[in-house]
Amino acid sequence: MPVIVVLGIPAGTSEETLEAIRDNCAKEVSAIEELNLAPSQMSFFFPPDMMASGLGEEIIVFVAGLFTKPERTSVVRNRLAKALGTVIKTQFREAMVEVFTHPFDPANGFWISKRPVNVYRANRELERMLGPAVNRGCLDHRD
Repeated sequence: MPVIVVLGIPAGTSEETLEAIRDNCAKEVSAIEELNLAPSQMSFFFPPDMMASGLGEEIIVFVAGLFTKPERTSVVRNRLAKALGTVIKTQFREAMVEVFTHPFDPANGFWISKRPVNVYRANRELERMLGPAVNRGCLDHRD
């Protein structure tokens, strides 16, 4: 699962804007067929920067955890970098944007745990399948 970290976002950027960036980036990444990734297979992080000076002037994007596969050539990784950079640049037109992709070989060391059950997401999925009974307490998750 690739991890996409975006640094240098201007202070005060709304959560809605960050969600839109995440969604647009995920859409662009999943459109690159050779990566064979669904939006749910990517993690996005927008950590706050410790220094406010320069925020929004230079935005750096790191893509890590992109497993090496024969079809994920340097050409494909460059397309990935361009796709991510274009989404960020569209939102922050005045910024210099740099994107670095780091292919990852699990033989170098790797471990992953099972994803914890997201009760909120599970209930939304149940509600979609079963109707509003979930929200009326008929299927309470707090047991």
